[in-house]
Amino acid sequence: MDKMKIKNKIFFALMGTVLIANLVLISAELTDLSKSLDFNDNTITTFSSDGISYEKTADGATITFKGGEVTVKGNSFANIKSEEEAKLPSKINLDKDGKVTNAEFTVNEKGGNYVFGNTQIYAPPNSRVMFDEKTGIRIKIPEGSEMSDIPKQKDISIPSEYTTIIEGNNYKLPNKAVVNGKLGFDKNGQAFVSLDDKTIVNGVELTSGISKRPREYGGEVNVFFDGQKHEGDYASFDLKNKKLILSSEKNENFITNFNGENPFLKIDEGDYVTAKPLPGGEIEIQNRDEEGLIPRVTTRGNFIIDEDGKSIFYKEEDYYRKLDVFQKLFSNSKSTTTSPIELDVFNKDGLSAFKNKILVDNFNRFIFDIPSSSQIFFSFFSESDSQVISLSKVEGIPSVVSSSRINYNYPSEESLIALTGKELIFSDVSQGGKDLLLGRLRDYWGTLTPETQDSFNRISFLSRSSFEEQYKHINFGENRPIESVGAFAGLNDIVISQNRFDFETFRHEAAHELHLYGVVHQNEKYAQITDQISKLQNQLGSYDKEFENFVAESDKKGIFWHDTERGTFLNSKINEIGNIISSLDYEKWGLIASEKQLFDNQWNSIVGENFYNGGVGKLGKDGYWKYKDNPSSNGPERGLIMPYGSWNIHEDVATFVGEVNNPKFFAPLINPDRPDYDIRYRQKLDLLHQYKFISDSEYNKILEVAGVK
Repeated sequence: MDKMKIKNKIFFALMGTVLIANLVLISAELTDLSKSLDFNDNTITTFSSDGISYEKTADGATITFKGGEVTVKGNSFANIKSEEEAKLPSKINLDKDGKVTNAEFTVNEKGGNYVFGNTQIYAPPNSRVMFDEKTGIRIKIPEGSEMSDIPKQKDISIPSEYTTIIEGNNYKLPNKAVVNGKLGFDKNGQAFVSLDDKTIVNGVELTSGISKRPREYGGEVNVFFDGQKHEGDYASFDLKNKKLILSSEKNENFITNFNGENPFLKIDEGDYVTAKPLPGGEIEIQNRDEEGLIPRVTTRGNFIIDEDGKSIFYKEEDYYRKLDVFQKLFSNSKSTTTSPIELDVFNKDGLSAFKNKILVDNFNRFIFDIPSSSQIFFSFFSESDSQVISLSKVEGIPSVVSSSRINYNYPSEESLIALTGKELIFSDVSQGGKDLLLGRLRDYWGTLTPETQDSFNRISFLSRSSFEEQYKHINFGENRPIESVGAFAGLNDIVISQNRFDFETFRHEAAHELHLYGVVHQNEKYAQITDQISKLQNQLGSYDKEFENFVAESDKKGIFWHDTERGTFLNSKINEIGNIISSLDYEKWGLIASEKQLFDNQWNSIVGENFYNGGVGKLGKDGYWKYKDNPSSNGPERGLIMPYGSWNIHEDVATFVGEVNNPKFFAPLINPDRPDYDIRYRQKLDLLHQYKFISDSEYNKILEVAGVK
């Protein structure tokens, strides 16, 4: 036989002997381990002798991980950090039969699958796994983790004993759903949330709205990801088709809050949208962006939907209040936008509970009476500031055209600057609040007469806190409670608290600007002077620019401009034109004062002498103006719109202008056949119309509604 072949045979024989010896050694170690812990031989089938430690206990045994792994009853516990690395306990406890009864360990960077009883879980890298046979399984996972599998039965023929709770921030499920908070899986593998935990699924918070106290528990709702209807209390997400179903069978506490990351409703910064199916109720939300439509919300049974500061409430059993829209107390409804929806309401039997649709636009308005079959495309626009609007001719409710075919029509700041020609200031205002302010300004701007539009240069929108801080430094000569003040007119500047910006306030403050600086518009001399000033300012600008360039060039050449003929000429022209402008400007302000005085004289002739500042009204101890002889009244009396107008002529004028979008208000006051007729109201309206405080259309509408000419 060849020597080489003999050597090879000897080598392989030795190797075989070594392998057999190792197997015998491992088998012996396993047997010794099982015997030392009083387990059957098949309880622990593999382990790392140098990567774990173990000790026998009165109830069974404790295995501590030191970087190794162990297989218990066929279930592997691997990829587990040592206690030293995790700086937390890393062990499993076994009972006398070798069953895992308790565990707490940290998974390493590889992640791992683990089995407790008949429940199999996946733990992402660096997760913390905790198990107790009485409370179930808990997995705390790092932010942004991805779950490759959800808890399930290892053997589908055997029921699972344990509930699993996954906890983390912005983690992804295998179906790509993003969860923030706790998500549970029951013994059947059904996902659920405890409402008290306020779990967020793809931007939708599932909550009870209850402050957690010992006796209060919001209950649980199941979570599905098929977008289908189910039994019980549940939320069913269809993320692909952007559909969400919320249903309550018995739970009175089931509330959903929507944030900007949800795919179902458009939510801007500062917006607030909540949907609550009441027991027996269901809410289905379908996003329709791909169709160019706002989301459709279909309800069945009782529900509440909050949009910003208002609620749509439906309760079938309440005969007098089946469908209602009401203002929530202490809301901030005027300071943010709303999320546009088209709402169809059905009763619990599936029959239409309201004959037509309801639309909520993105500027905090609710629109009723939209024919369900209508295919007409309208646009959201209203000169009215009413926040509850009807398309039908309903007494007392203004009408507006609207449609579900709408783009989210937020105007830009640039477009509003171009529209108004004014400087726009936003101080400490959120983006959602800014969108609302711009949208309303767009709607209101066209209601101002051209003369009013030209009477100021800037509009400043301030958060409430910023407004109050600025108002503290202003003295208007009265002791008004600061909470009652929503805006004021400065020198060519309207300053408004963002939560008080409505039609009446805007027209009120704009009237101040026209009254103070603009009634001179009818004076021909004033028009000539302003035209002349404008031309001179253009000339001055040209000379200024040329002089600036000349000085720069002269400096480069080392020449002093005043030593040159051109430099001296340009400087003299600048001074000459500047002096002319100053002189004309002085004359202009003299005309403004005289024309204002002319207007004021005519107005005062209507109200009479000793009328303002204590004549017919008085400042109450609470800081509000009241009628002297009728302090409980806040309505029209003595030719005034309200007691506040008795303070001075400026507030009298402004309160009139602020009410012009309500023709019905004036009807009984200017019609001689009505018992409340007072000629002063008609006289003041005529004067306001003459001086362009109100437009022809506004003036004619008031007369038409009053039935007078």
